[in-house]
Amino acid sequence: MKKRVVILYGPPGSGKGTQSYLISVKLGLIQFDIGSYLESIVHDPKNKSDPFIQEQRKKFDSGELCDSKWVMRIVGERIKAFSRGDFSIVLSGSFRTMEETFGKNNKGLLSVIEKLYGKENIIFIYLDIPEKVSMERNSNRKVCSICDHPVIHFGTEQHTVRCPICAGPLRERTLDKPSIIQKRLMVFHEELEPVLEALKTQEFSLKKFDADKPPFLVFEKIRQWLL
Repeated sequence: MKKRVVILYGPPGSGKGTQSYLISVKLGLIQFDIGSYLESIVHDPKNKSDPFIQEQRKKFDSGELCDSKWVMRIVGERIKAFSRGDFSIVLSGSFRTMEETFGKNNKGLLSVIEKLYGKENIIFIYLDIPEKVSMERNSNRKVCSICDHPVIHFGTEQHTVRCPICAGPLRERTLDKPSIIQKRLMVFHEELEPVLEALKTQEFSLKKFDADKPPFLVFEKIRQWLL
């Protein structure tokens, strides 16, 4: 089977992390959550004395986007490593700006993936939810402090205190404060929507899914489309 790359887009709380996890487990792809990867770097105690990393941490924790050139470099290195291992991958929290995606002279992260996997093997998925749902989900989300698995509470269900995957303790993310969520939504509309429009003009495979449903129902539709 040919290697392929599935790239998930969507506003905060649309289920990118959950769907990428399900795709990785059920369809055999390697999950690469770019947002969690950046978060692990900027919050790593080993980088506490690095002024550049600490500057990126301030941006990350406030809902701003990290330096595009830095993101392109470290994410590009990671993707190349996956390709060398002959892995198919599913990306979430993906390229969020025109610069990160296309770069100058078509030397952005998308061109890296095209060279490694081929355009015909790149699939974009957009998870669409209303802004109100985004606020509700992020406000009720916690993340495992061990495996980074997201846990979102729907409706009146009881709050879980342990990760359902590894039983690790849950933590709240700085990014999920209401004021930060609003800022992230604003950045999403300003920076990411032009990327989606540009992808359409370049005839990439792009499918939109209504993600305002329980994640298992959304995944079933995605699974049927990918198979």
